[in-house]
Amino acid sequence: MKPTTKANETFVFANEIDFSKYSAIVAVGGDGTVSEIVNGMLARKDGKKLPISIIPNGSGNWMATLLGIFDIEMAIDTLVA
Repeated sequence: MKPTTKANETFVFANEIDFSKYSAIVAVGGDGTVSEIVNGMLARKDGKKLPISIIPNGSGNWMATLLGIFDIEMAIDTLVA
């Protein structure tokens, strides 16, 4: 778990962590958090990518809604599956 305290922190996290130590990234937040993670991963110099799971916890959660994830329980069920 990596709590964040400021804007762009999730971008840097997804851009710089050692992906060989993880099997996925779980974004707990809203659209801004998910966007920063995706963009950070896509900007990686090594081109590596990980699957991303979304647990909606923002004010709009539009990305999660578009993926058919309407609440936290549904997100957890999807992640476990």
